[in-house]
Amino acid sequence: MSIQSRFMPHTHIHEQKFDNEELKIIDYIEKSKSQLRNSFLKNIQSGRDGILKRLIASIIRENILGLRNSEIIIHKENGKWGEQHACPTSVMKHLQAEATLYETYTEISALFLHNNDAYLVIPINKRYAFGRVEVNTPISIIMKDGYSKRISHSVEILELLVKEGWEGDQEAIDVFKHDLTNSSANLTFAYAHYE
Repeated sequence: MSIQSRFMPHTHIHEQKFDNEELKIIDYIEKSKSQLRNSFLKNIQSGRDGILKRLIASIIRENILGLRNSEIIIHKENGKWGEQHACPTSVMKHLQAEATLYETYTEISALFLHNNDAYLVIPINKRYAFGRVEVNTPISIIMKDGYSKRISHSVEILELLVKEGWEGDQEAIDVFKHDLTNSSANLTFAYAHYE
């Protein structure tokens, strides 16, 4: 299955894609709290990004599947991404082509996904003791052939981890997937309430 076709299916409403948990909250809002609808819709990606960043930070901190062992750290020097001898050409080309996406960052982490033959490109805000990191978005997957895709939901990361060899019975993986979608939808709902 290609990287382009593996990611989570969504339902379309007015050209925006929603997962089932988001649709449940939209249904609730439309029935009970219609004043929150626009705010919820506006914050969908922020809610998804919040959970995505937490998941990625945990993967790095806990060295899930040994991915931190493959980490390449790329620093910005004088406004340009430093030429790293270990940095794959596909990652460097992505950083240069998408310079405006990464203009506020000074450090990028690239984690190699062996079974996917790709890199996760992750902006790093700050590093702390004991492998803790504060990550940001956009998080992208870069294939060796140069194809890139922005990761927009934590479920996409779960699917990549499973392909990397993360083991668990299918029921546990499905529960984790539900937890990720539910957490993203509820964080979006909290953001909508906060506005």
